[in-house]
Amino acid sequence: MKLIRGLHIGIAIGLLSTSVEAKSPTTTQPSPEPTRAMRVNHAQELMGKYYQASVVRQGEKHRRLDRFIKDWTRQSLPMRNKKDAETLAKTILATAKKHDFDPVLLMAVIESESSFNPVTLGGHGEIGLMQILPTTGAWMAREAGVKWRGKKTLLDPEANVKIGAAFLAWLRERFDSHAQLYLAAYNMGQRNVDYALSKDVWPQDYPFRVMNHYVKYYTELKITSKRNGERTLASRPKKKIQTLPVLTAEAAAVRKAKRAVGVRPAKTPQDDTEFQQLREFEQEANHLIGSADQ
Repeated sequence: MKLIRGLHIGIAIGLLSTSVEAKSPTTTQPSPEPTRAMRVNHAQELMGKYYQASVVRQGEKHRRLDRFIKDWTRQSLPMRNKKDAETLAKTILATAKKHDFDPVLLMAVIESESSFNPVTLGGHGEIGLMQILPTTGAWMAREAGVKWRGKKTLLDPEANVKIGAAFLAWLRERFDSHAQLYLAAYNMGQRNVDYALSKDVWPQDYPFRVMNHYVKYYTELKITSKRNGERTLASRPKKKIQTLPVLTAEAAAVRKAKRAVGVRPAKTPQDDTEFQQLREFEQEANHLIGSADQ
């Protein structure tokens, strides 16, 4: 009897624990990429008032960009590095989330700096995907959570991206989230930007190069999304112009501004950035529209 009673108790306890486990809520792993709100906030910071009418707003339609980032990383890396594409893409996404960046901006910086070649060496000693100086890497590695093993650390694509993004985040705070300035400082150094500002010169070449890549990525996202939808661009080549209302509107705005003003207005950081962005949009629109007509 005692044996049977003990068996019944054991079965009851087992059923109870199974019931408790079944009712316990399952925990879901957090996404390694930035939330849509993070991306949108940073995109608005980068684009200013032109965000609402820009192709970059296309990102609002996508809850996640991980597949896009992975595809572009795989396409962009040299053949010998393609096996590491997924790991690198995950690093870009996770690092962007850590610093509240739009991951597409990190892609644009990498494209501008090294064209996704992890062993690129710059003329002044810069190394790797995001072209980081060893002196910068040494003091920024701790902030990035990277173990510093000398300059060879920067040849590791994951470490390079983590350190480069941490440096860009530091500059972003240093320049009060002014995109034109912190992007320029990433390329030419904060002291040089400070000096240029003291001479009333607003660095623009590098920021505009990065933003041009940034806009191209979002343009490609828009085109890819349409290709994967019911209405494809390939099936209706003559309608491609209609798929670019944002860019053609920007181009029209540039022409209108030129007619109204006659000459370029006096430089201010915001006006100069916006005017140049319009010009970049116009060039991109003309390029895409020209391709559609061929």
